[in-house]
Amino acid sequence: MAITNPSDIRLNRQDDLEAIIGNPPGWTMRWGMTVLFLATAMLLTIAWFVSYPDIVEAGTVLTTEKPPIRLVAGASARIIAVRARNGDHVLKDELLGILESPAEANDVLALDGFVQSLSREDPADFISLRPPENLQLGSLQAEYARFKMNFEELQYFIKQDINFLKISNLRKQIIEIENVNSSLAKQIRILEKEVQLYLKNAQRDSTLLTQNAASELEYEQSQTRYFLKKRELENLRSQPANNRLEIKQLQAQILDLRQRQSDAQNEHLLAIKSDIQALKGEIDKWKQTWLLIAPIDGKVALTSTLAEQQFLKAGQEVMTVIPTEKAGNIIAKALLAGMGSGKVKDGMDVHIRLEGFPYQEFGVLNGKVKRIAEVPGKNGYELEIELTDGMTTSYGKEIPFRQEMAGTARVITEERSLLMRILEDLRAAFEK
Repeated sequence: MAITNPSDIRLNRQDDLEAIIGNPPGWTMRWGMTVLFLATAMLLTIAWFVSYPDIVEAGTVLTTEKPPIRLVAGASARIIAVRARNGDHVLKDELLGILESPAEANDVLALDGFVQSLSREDPADFISLRPPENLQLGSLQAEYARFKMNFEELQYFIKQDINFLKISNLRKQIIEIENVNSSLAKQIRILEKEVQLYLKNAQRDSTLLTQNAASELEYEQSQTRYFLKKRELENLRSQPANNRLEIKQLQAQILDLRQRQSDAQNEHLLAIKSDIQALKGEIDKWKQTWLLIAPIDGKVALTSTLAEQQFLKAGQEVMTVIPTEKAGNIIAKALLAGMGSGKVKDGMDVHIRLEGFPYQEFGVLNGKVKRIAEVPGKNGYELEIELTDGMTTSYGKEIPFRQEMAGTARVITEERSLLMRILEDLRAAFEK
């Protein structure tokens, strides 16, 4: 049947169009899309404004700017002498313990004292020195035998050369003059006090004279005594200067005599100086291996019970010396692993949670990153943290300080928005 009405033709065309593209969305769908768009925009806005920092954690210990020093066994051996107990106060270079070794410790120490004295002596004085005999030196025996042979050869050359004897005598004169100067310095200090007393007496007599309480003769006598004592002081003060001039003249004579020494003698001198340095190096190495020596003035803290004849392993910690003089401010040292270390910068805030002091109850110690090591160690970068409030926690509680208290340092890095984090994760996912 043919369609003659134009409106029917238009309706049929609309039906055909709807059949092709479907029904248009209703108002519910249109409003839903609008709400979804607005919600997405709101979430993105919130994600842009909401930001928070990353937390980089690192194990940390509390110490001081002058930290305690640990002493370890240099070799696996029995400890045959313990000369310090827990809590003892010791001085730097004090002997604290001796490990059993092929050498006799007292013999090595005697040799060490002799070698140290050679470093202070003038070669011209070597002729009167005698190297120690019958020493049990273990691994040092060969080095000492070579040194002793060269030393005795040098002594022989010194005895044959009159210049060495002259130099020795001149040095003795210098020492005597220096001793005289030390005595003069004491006399000058005493005489200065006497001059002050004579001056006060002269001033007092001058006042009494103006008040007609002293005669002209008494005043003149006190003035005379003062000037005589002052002249005596000036004469005494000139003597050290004259003595110093004489010392310089004697030193010039010594220099002239040394220039006259033969090449062979100079070679022996150089050889013995080289032997002294080599022997000192070997002795120092032996002491580091077989002796426990206090590196600083401080108080001894034993790591565990220590008794003579106890066997120690090489590298085993034996004791700690805690400095007694002012150790400086309390600081924290942390070891920062490679992951996240690039985010940490100087000046960043740090919260330290101490072991044994739950942070929920005691709070945390506040600090700032003071220094980051430029070169990493075996296990990461060393981090030095300054405690801004000392040992007072964020809850206002005072924590008693003990050396090497352990904890966890939480470094607060720069804040980043939530949106930036999402975008970085997406970029990382696409780049894989």
